[in-house]
Amino acid sequence: MSQRRAVLAVGAFALTFAVLAVTALVIERIEPVAPSAPPAPAASKQRLFACAVPQGADADYCGRVVQDLNQRAEITDQTRADLSDEARTVDEVLNPRQACRAVQTTPGGPARQVCDRVLPDPAVLLARLDDAGFTGAVVRPAAAGDPAPAGSLFYAVPVRGACIIGAVTGLPDGVGSRVAGTLASGACA
Repeated sequence: MSQRRAVLAVGAFALTFAVLAVTALVIERIEPVAPSAPPAPAASKQRLFACAVPQGADADYCGRVVQDLNQRAEITDQTRADLSDEARTVDEVLNPRQACRAVQTTPGGPARQVCDRVLPDPAVLLARLDDAGFTGAVVRPAAAGDPAPAGSLFYAVPVRGACIIGAVTGLPDGVGSRVAGTLASGACA
């Protein structure tokens, strides 16, 4: 056997051995491991929540949303689905389309949308909700702990044992409504 063939044979053997060893390690990692502790009780069930930061929101916005969610009763996916049309209606009533204008800063250049930030009077928004059949709502300037961007209006609308909450930012593509459970007091805000 030539020296070159011997080196190739040893190399092939070493490569085969390495592949088998790595495969064995991967298989060992995939095998289920018996739990070392019993599963957590249902009361400490964790919820998964994604938070999209709206235009103009402060850095603590998502933290306040999560904190608020953890203070509310859980609702089922079915309840959330059953109230999705009402949530969309509340959003449309409180966040009408803004009139924006195209501004062209350079002649012949691209135009950009400019929208003025206009926060309506909370009393006007409450009247709109009443007219749409949503009574008992709260609309107020966002307080420090509210799940709303700083400088916006927070709203909470009770609907069939749950709450539709959100914020009016006065900017296009605002926060939007979401269906949530009630607070421990049974109220929405």
